[in-house]
Amino acid sequence: MANENNRDVTSSSTPALLDSKETQQSTFRLYNRRWFLLASLCVVNFSNAGLWITFAPIANVAAQFFNQDIFLINLLSLVYLVAFVPFVFPAIWVIDTYGLRTSLIIGALLNLTGAIIRMSSGLVASPDAAFAVAMIGQTLCAIAQPIIVSSPTKLAGVWFGEHERATANTLTSMCNPLGMLVASLVSPFMVESITDMPLLLQVHLVPASLGALLTLAFFTIYRASEPPTPPTKSASETSQPFREGLKALFHCKPYVLLLVTFGIGIGLVAALQTLLEQICASVATATN
Repeated sequence: MANENNRDVTSSSTPALLDSKETQQSTFRLYNRRWFLLASLCVVNFSNAGLWITFAPIANVAAQFFNQDIFLINLLSLVYLVAFVPFVFPAIWVIDTYGLRTSLIIGALLNLTGAIIRMSSGLVASPDAAFAVAMIGQTLCAIAQPIIVSSPTKLAGVWFGEHERATANTLTSMCNPLGMLVASLVSPFMVESITDMPLLLQVHLVPASLGALLTLAFFTIYRASEPPTPPTKSASETSQPFREGLKALFHCKPYVLLLVTFGIGIGLVAALQTLLEQICASVATATN
């Protein structure tokens, strides 16, 4: 009798489990187009990082091209660090309030506009005016950076499944240091004299244009920031309001500790990346 009762319980629970799985499959869904959106953000992130570090590996040549002191040339890279602090919280608010569609379009277009303005500086006859134009373009790219680098986690959480989020976040985030690496190699390879500078600025316009084109194409075809059916249960839940979430974060001691230590580390790496060419040149001069 006990065995029969156990069989009855098992047989009656099996349809319930199957119904639960079927309901879950019909409630949550993954869309192939998520990879297209991921690719567009990867390109924009790659481009933005390359635009940041363009002048650092060729600071001496850039100083001759713009006829400016080396300190002002360093500002073309340091403006990214300065702009990030005041613009990161508005960027997160835009992402949280208006979604990926609005925020990624803003970020991609700001990045593209800055790249176009930077490129036009190579066509200006006056060195002082050319530097001012380049700084304006660089500042727009710097303002776009907080939106671009803050979007990968939102994209992974909204469009990808639970076991894909780490991969999606890693791919988009790694495109930032990859862009820095490529730009650090391309700039000294292409620029040997001031006559090569306009071509370098034009080359950096290519990934910025491609990233903006892919982003606009995606959100023109698929107008929503989120998929019609969420990929997971957590993606279907309403997130905490921005101010409340911000207060909760700064009341969390482990988070504040990570914020300070990680922020200091990133700041040091960014500063070193900006000044590395000048440090190496000084050491080589002293050695000779």
